[in-house]
Amino acid sequence: MRAGLVLEGVRKTYRARYYNPSTGRFLSEDPMGFAGGFNLYAYAMNSPLNFADPDGTFPDLAKCASLLKNIISLANQLQTRIQEYDNPKYNLPTYGSCQTRESHVDKMDETQNALNDRIKRYNNSNCPDPLPALANEMATIPIPALSPSPAGLPNPPWTIPTISPAVIVALIYVAIFAMLLFMLAGMAVLAFAYNYPPENPPGGMRLLNLQKEIQTNV
Repeated sequence: MRAGLVLEGVRKTYRARYYNPSTGRFLSEDPMGFAGGFNLYAYAMNSPLNFADPDGTFPDLAKCASLLKNIISLANQLQTRIQEYDNPKYNLPTYGSCQTRESHVDKMDETQNALNDRIKRYNNSNCPDPLPALANEMATIPIPALSPSPAGLPNPPWTIPTISPAVIVALIYVAIFAMLLFMLAGMAVLAFAYNYPPENPPGGMRLLNLQKEIQTNV
């Protein structure tokens, strides 16, 4: 559908839709739909003194600016992650879901997918070209393959020092031995208490025995 400008009975041809200068609005909806903004009838973001919309498909600059900011941020994040992966400071475990080489690769892949999604939305919103070169580069760069950390790197400061399996087994045996000693000591105390009083009980016990003898004789 061709469009035109309604002005004192004279129709000026536009390429997408008709425009009414008395209201500063288009007479038909934006053919891009909500991709061009929530107001389907706005002309040049309601700022005709600053912008022009010769074909009736002016993009939502606020939305484009927000997408562009997000695109640049994701591109920088991905570039930093790739550099940190290729030149690590610490010896990270290869596999695992947190603070490992594997989780690092997964995060790079996730960031690149998000970057491509924002670029697609940016282009579909008819936003200004071109995108920054870094964004296009990071959107297509191959994600590094999973590999162990280079040899000779220190362990990260947030990890617990690694304990060898032999030390763990030794600690288990020590704990079992200590538990057995505790049980034997408890059994000895119970046996001693069961056979009490001895032949020469303490003074308090002798007094108690004397009272029992007196009561018995009476």
